Amino acid sequence: MGHSSKFRREALCSLFAVVVLAGFSNHLFAQYPQPYSRYGSYRSPYGPTLPAELNYFRRDVGVLNNYQTFVRPQRELAATLRGLQVSSQRQQLQLQGQQQQLQGITNQLTPGPTGSHATFQNYSHYYSSGRAGRR
Repeated sequence: MGHSSKFRREALCSLFAVVVLAGFSNHLFAQYPQPYSRYGSYRSPYGPTLPAELNYFRRDVGVLNNYQTFVRPQRELAATLRGLQVSSQRQQLQLQGQQQQLQGITNQLTPGPTGSHATFQNYSHYYSSGRAGRR
């Protein structure tokens, strides 16, 4: 009987230890660092340690590293778009300047009165005044 009671006591102690550990498992697990997760529950009060734009923890990386695969093309695209925006703004300013010049030229070219004064059926300018008798 001594042997079975010793076994029973060890089994109960082991079961008690498992129950206690299972009850505190959440508290024990919280002591260890969690793997990085963008959607994890922990948020640093100082902001993220690594910028999300670097895509360090993506799994779909090909032959190249994350920088060559994701970061560099994104930065090159952003630089190209900034350059296009600057050139577009420059062209817009040039167009506005040309429109203002054209408006100034058209304002200067407003036609004044044309021709000479005349009266209806007045042909006196065809005939000289001193030569009325000759043909």
